[in-house]
Amino acid sequence: MLKINRNLLFIGGYIVALALLAFFGYLTIGRWQNDASKSDVVMALPTTTADKAFYTLPRMNLSLASAQKGNSLVRITIALEVDKRNLDRLAGLQPRISDRIITYLRKKNLDQLREPNYALQLHDELMLEIQSSGVPVPIADMYFREFIVW
Repeated sequence: MLKINRNLLFIGGYIVALALLAFFGYLTIGRWQNDASKSDVVMALPTTTADKAFYTLPRMNLSLASAQKGNSLVRITIALEVDKRNLDRLAGLQPRISDRIITYLRKKNLDQLREPNYALQLHDELMLEIQSSGVPVPIADMYFREFIVW
């Protein structure tokens, strides 16, 4: 009878356990990805965007005072989603909207702006700020095209 080395038996059992773990992980992740893709399809159905247009505000470069020595810079470019028929009206309101955004960002703490997840909160805050600025054009949404803090 062949004498089996205990170490080889242990290593073989370890490899079989890893293979089983990988197999069950593949099955679980495959199901999860299939479920996610189905729900993404339902959520990603467009809501008649044929009548929507984007107005990109000019790039804004801001200098913010920080607790550290010197100033820090923020570069932001924002696109506003509006109805196509209001696109020309929005162009005349661009200075008012840019001023509200710059004034609002200057009140922010630099450490806040550097947080990775703060862009989502900032999106909502800036949407409220723009809508409360008295702009007579309804803005459907706002998108960051560029948001750099250094």
